[in-house]
Parts: sequence; structure tokens; C-alpha cells
Amino acid sequence: MLINQSIKSKFDRTIGTGTTTVAYQPMYVYYDYGYFGNIYTPTELSVGLPVWITGIRIRMLSNGSYSSDRQTLKLGYCNKEEFDINVRNTFQQVPLTTGGFTSTGITNVKNNFNWAIVSSDENGRWIEINFDTPFNYDPTLGNLIVIWENRDGTYIGGTASAPASVCSTNGTFNSYYDYADGSMPSSDNAGTRASNGRPNIQLLISV
Repeated sequence: MLINQSIKSKFDRTIGTGTTTVAYQPMYVYYDYGYFGNIYTPTELSVGLPVWITGIRIRMLSNGSYSSDRQTLKLGYCNKEEFDINVRNTFQQVPLTTGGFTSTGITNVKNNFNWAIVSSDENGRWIEINFDTPFNYDPTLGNLIVIWENRDGTYIGGTASAPASVCSTNGTFNSYYDYADGSMPSSDNAGTRASNGRPNIQLLISV
């Protein structure tokens, strides 16, 4: 993909300034497997024309170092600013109601990577993920959905609190999770939609 030939500028877009911490976002280190999702709106991205998203930073709070293999990150579009009930791990609502939640254009942007979390101070630490495949985001096509799949399969436990992402809340169900030990949750499962915290992120953008 020869996108660099058309790149004119690069910038970061920070979304979220809250200080809530959530252990099960962007994935839950203390569980073997899981699906996780978060929605960000075109207004929050503040772009009027299509852009390339080439990476993401997530602000993590941790009192130790943790490492999880076999992680997958996907980006795509969804038609709503929050998850409906009966959204499955395919990120489609089943059964689909009138005007219900749908997602489109889901693209693997980072495959089979290692998620390494290191100790931080009380303010957290930004951890950067550079995509293998940049995502061409067009704000006219819908909200941005960020999907994370944890297939590490290795139990990590302890008495310390699990690492947590630093999050913001706005009263909407804009985050999602379904995690388990032993095996990957079924894609047919309806996960939990949540309103208690969506990760603060920095998107790496090229135009």
C-alpha cells in the first residue's frame, strides 16, 4: 500500500480528558480471552475529509509490567454513537431492530501483536501501537469503532490491581466487552455494553 506518496502532513488527535480508570479496557489482562469495543464520533475526531489513521496511543495506569500475546486490533464504522442491546461479538445487533446497531468496513489494522504494559506513575503512561495496515477513515461514513480481540490464552493473575486504561465518561454506552477464561467467547454471544468509561486515546493521523 503506497500511501506515503500522498501524505502531506501528520498530526495526533487526542480524544478524552477524563481520569476514570477501567481495568477491562482496552482489554482485560487478567482474563485469557475477550472481545472489546469502543466508539468515537466524527465530531471527536474533528476531521472533515478522509484521513489515514496509522496508529493509536492508549493511556494506561499500571503498578507493574505485563505482556499479552496474540492481540488483534480492528477499525471500522458503526451507525450509532453507543452500543444497543443484543450487539454480538461480531459487532452486529442480532436480531436487528429498526434503526439498530450495525458496523461496516471492519479492517484488521494490527495482527497477532504483543501488548506490553509497563509501570506508570499516578497519571498513567501513553502506549503506542503502530498499525500494520493504515485505516482510511471517512467521517461521512459513520462513527469510528475500535475493536480489540485478546486471544493470548495464558492466565495472568496476582494480588495487585489489574492494569487499567485512563477513561472518560459521557453517559452513553460507548464501550463494550465480553471476556472469559479457558476459551474465546463465542462470536454469537451478546457482550456487555458499558457507560462507565471509554479509553482516552491519541490517534496518529496522516493526510
